[in-house]
This record gives sequence, structure tokens and C-alpha cells, in this order.
Amino acid sequence: MKRIITEQYNIQNIPLFTVYPEGLEDMPVVIYLHGYFGTRKQGLELGHRLAEQGIYFISFDAMDHGERQSIQAMDGARQVYPPDTGLDTWLHMIEVVQQSCKDINLIIENLHNDPRADTKRLGVTGMSMGGYATYSILAQDDRVKTAVPMIGLPAFLKRFEDVWLETLTYSKWSDELCKSHEETLRIMKNIADIDPEKRIKNFYPKPLLILAGDQDLDQPKKYTIDLYRELKSVYAQKSDHLKLSVHDGVGHYVSESMMEEACQWFIKYL
Repeated sequence: MKRIITEQYNIQNIPLFTVYPEGLEDMPVVIYLHGYFGTRKQGLELGHRLAEQGIYFISFDAMDHGERQSIQAMDGARQVYPPDTGLDTWLHMIEVVQQSCKDINLIIENLHNDPRADTKRLGVTGMSMGGYATYSILAQDDRVKTAVPMIGLPAFLKRFEDVWLETLTYSKWSDELCKSHEETLRIMKNIADIDPEKRIKNFYPKPLLILAGDQDLDQPKKYTIDLYRELKSVYAQKSDHLKLSVHDGVGHYVSESMMEEACQWFIKYL
């Protein structure tokens, strides 16, 4: 059995972990994106599992997380809404998602000269915020050959609109939210411009596995079910390349069964 190597280094100030089997070249690559408040360490268990199967694994600290964290950053990049609504935090998360897509581009470009990595066989995965980022990158980067978003959502605008409307029903916040109506319209337009939901169909016929928790209240499965319903007709000629897997009894976390299913998907399609 090959020895598994774990390394950490920086690419243009992006802190990375790489996990891979010693002595191999031209390995398929999987890039992992962690959740909000998480770090690149979140992906190490998945990384070791994939490395044992001959896959070159990379996880990195997203903007304002881990070694890239600043004192102000985790309070959100803007102060538009009452702090305890969580709306500013959600918007900051979307900013991190956007930057993560740029980070992945830099990482891929730097891998071109690495004999261990075959960037023509590239997969992307991530949990929660990393799931959002996975949807975003697969919708815009043709280099991604397969993807496994985990407990994240594809519908950025719908999710923000739903949370904003729900928050508006609370009397303690309604007056202040009404005052920010014009700013909210501007924010919604910006979200619509980057929302990957309508572009995900362009990922066809590449393999897409969507993992969700049946009891996930943080990122409800409704949005992924809606996406799956739309994609089923798109993938009609390649139905084995599309799968929605809702794990019974699982809340907002990546379960053992989810991790194993993600591993098997990458082994099969990379």
C-alpha cells in the first residue's frame, strides 16, 4: 500500500493542504471547499480516503477563514441588517463563495506544472458554504469534470428572498428591514447576477451528485429537490450521471454515509 503524504503550503497567499499517495503521477484531482467558520482541516478525512484510491486531494482556507481570517471579517463585510437576523453573515458567505471560485482558478493554474496532478480529471466538492461554492464553480468553469455539492444550496437568490421575507414577519425586525428596502433591492440584483441556479444545466452531461440531509434545517433540502426536478429532463440521455441523495435522519453535517458516497462517486467518474 502506498504511503499517504500530507503537505501544507501556500499558493499566492492561499493556504493549502494536499493529500496524495507517494510516488504516483498524473493523478485525478479533487478540490474541497469547507464550510462557514471552518478551515481547510475540515476536508482531511475525505482527503485521506480519496488519496488511498489514488486521487490527489486539495483543500484550502477560504477568504476570511483559517490563516486568512481577519478580526473584522467574521462579523460580516457589511452592516445593512440587524445583527441577530444573520442576513449580513449570509451575504458575507456569498462574498467568500465568489472569492473561492477565483482561488480555485489560481490553484488549477498552478497545478498545470505539477507532474502529480492531471487537471484534465478534475472534481470539486464542498460542504455547506463549500456546497454553495461547488455549485458556483461547476456552473462557470468547464475544467470541472464532476462535482459533489454537500449540504449546500444552488439557488442563491431564492434562498435570500425566502430568508428575508421570513425575517420581515418578525415584529422586532420589520421596521428596520423596511428602512433598508432600497438597499435590499440592490443586493438582490447583485445576487441574481452571480446566482448559478439557471446555469447548472450547462454542466450536462458531466456527472453530478447532490448530497443533502433529510433533517437539515440550516440549508433545507427543498432547494436541491427543486434543482433535481429541473435537471432530470436535462440528463434524460445520461440519467446515471445525475443523482440526488437525501440521507435519512441527517441534519446539517456530512455523515459517514455521505462521505463514503462522495468517495465512490469520484472513484467512478475520475
